[in-house]
Amino acid sequence: MKLLESPHFWFVAIALCVTGFGFLLKSRRSRKPPSDWEHSLKLLEEADQAEAKARKWDDGTVDRAVTAYLFGTTEGPDAWIEQRQLGGLQGRTHRRVLELLAGTTPYRQWVAPTGQDVVPEAPIHRACELLGHRPPVEAIPLLAPFLEDKDDAVRKVVASIMGRTGSPDVVPHLKRALGDPAQEVRGSALSALGWARETGALTAEAAEALFDDVRDVVEKDQSGSDAPGALFALDPKRAEEFFLSTPFRPESPTLHRALALLRVRRVRVPREPLLELIGQLRAGEISYPKEYLLREAMELLGPHRHPDDLPLFETLQQHPQQSVAAGAASAILTWHGIHGFEERLEAYEDHHGYASLTRPQQHYSAVLALDGEISNGGLHQYFFNSRGDRWRDALEGLRAMNDSHRAEVLQEAAAIFGKDGPSSKRRSRQKQLTAIIRANEDAFEALDERYYAIEEPLEVITNRYVLANPEDFR
Repeated sequence: MKLLESPHFWFVAIALCVTGFGFLLKSRRSRKPPSDWEHSLKLLEEADQAEAKARKWDDGTVDRAVTAYLFGTTEGPDAWIEQRQLGGLQGRTHRRVLELLAGTTPYRQWVAPTGQDVVPEAPIHRACELLGHRPPVEAIPLLAPFLEDKDDAVRKVVASIMGRTGSPDVVPHLKRALGDPAQEVRGSALSALGWARETGALTAEAAEALFDDVRDVVEKDQSGSDAPGALFALDPKRAEEFFLSTPFRPESPTLHRALALLRVRRVRVPREPLLELIGQLRAGEISYPKEYLLREAMELLGPHRHPDDLPLFETLQQHPQQSVAAGAASAILTWHGIHGFEERLEAYEDHHGYASLTRPQQHYSAVLALDGEISNGGLHQYFFNSRGDRWRDALEGLRAMNDSHRAEVLQEAAAIFGKDGPSSKRRSRQKQLTAIIRANEDAFEALDERYYAIEEPLEVITNRYVLANPEDFR
């Protein structure tokens, strides 16, 4: 099956277009010509209409659609629309999926791939997809045989769905998945435990039964960044005690995630182990993943507010590695008693609205939104999405932060729209953007590259601005 015939391609490509990832708009490495972009938007409208229609289906129609989706011919955008329809029905598809899994369909038909080039598209993958974010516990015994399959991809998706149930019944099966020879299967099981915790599905019995197994995975460094998060999901207090009692080894693939979780949970990590780790990381060349470990270590050191640490942070804020410089800048803010403002500001804006923010807060919010969109999909994506409504505030914010390089890029991009610049209304701006791309699909490419080449991390600039306006961010 060709790439463009895959429903998973259309699901990823078109859905991410809407949510702002820019796969069909423009990214650093790829972009679609205007005709493809417009065709994708048309398909999106058709999918929205089909999804609304599916909500009115009776149970018999849902059953027939599920069967056809799992075992029928599925190609291209039509299959993606079917996927959208059934996905929108959520739990209404579960009964039929369970019936089919318990039925007489031969095992080999469930696992026989029906597509290549993207994610394997065997019926078992589609079945797991339809079981969704909150799969029923009745699926556990029906899916268990697939954990024996020779295909890593099959075991991976099944481990994920089974783990999301959070049920005590899944414990022996997840223990098996956590010992799977394939890291992707172990990682899928670990991620599923975090998901079950987030959705409230994880039972105390299952969490207690699995804690030692997940801790063993962490100690053996078997599954990288997935394991620490799963351990915290099972028992946050025991996980915290475990990581604080374990020496920080720079070579450990789980250390970065463990430090990040300790930081997010505002755990006060003793100063001496952090200084020792920072010293080890600074010895020799600071390359991947050492720069990320160094960043986390500095951010954990900042809350100690020790006078000897500030010169260290100020020195490392000038480091050529952007992640190191950004970590030092964040540590400086914390050292000065300014921390946690990002979450507070976001929550306040969500509740009271952007207009309720002070001007420095608006600058901060608009600049971060600009950088997020451009870093993800370029200026094209920024102006296409709703965050582009505030491009004038972003420009004013960059200038207030003395970030002349990014300000110049944004000013020149706005000039492409004409003397009045981009409209502040999204639909009008999208029409402007369509006309620009029709005339020159590479209109923003050179500006994108200039933006990406700017060396000073934005986090250093924004944190310096926050430090200059402390009362707006405490």
